[in-house]
Amino acid sequence: MSKNTFAVAMTYCGAVIGAGFATGREVVDFFSGYGNRGLAGVGLATLMFVWVGVVILDVAQRNPVYSYLDLLNYVLPWKWLVSLTDLIFLATLLTGVGVMTAAGGTVLKSWGLHYSIGCAGFLLLCILLLRTGGKGFVKANCWLVPGMAVAIVILCIAQV
Repeated sequence: MSKNTFAVAMTYCGAVIGAGFATGREVVDFFSGYGNRGLAGVGLATLMFVWVGVVILDVAQRNPVYSYLDLLNYVLPWKWLVSLTDLIFLATLLTGVGVMTAAGGTVLKSWGLHYSIGCAGFLLLCILLLRTGGKGFVKANCWLVPGMAVAIVILCIAQV
């Protein structure tokens, strides 16, 4: 597997895990309580995420797509729908940053530091990553995502 392929895969997996779709809580709430049907649900959700990822990469490779707005303009038929989708993405991202900032503060608070220090530290880390452009974000995903995946598997095994 090439370095670029690995980077794209880790960034996509990071988005899925980071969005909460692959964390332990969602697995317990939506799948594990349903036995074999729940396991089939995990398989179906996995196939859907793979399918969506492949379709997006295929569209981006075959067309002049250099940003998510280019992608939206290509796949959505009306300009107003592109604008609405962009606004929804913005609201979702801002909400996500708020939740993750609070989580960063809570984690460091559990380690004995002040909550505000954790929040500020998380935001500083975000700013530093954003200043590197896409390269820093992709590099961070290449390190963080395998660790998160291993942690999720360990937590799932520990729950059994």
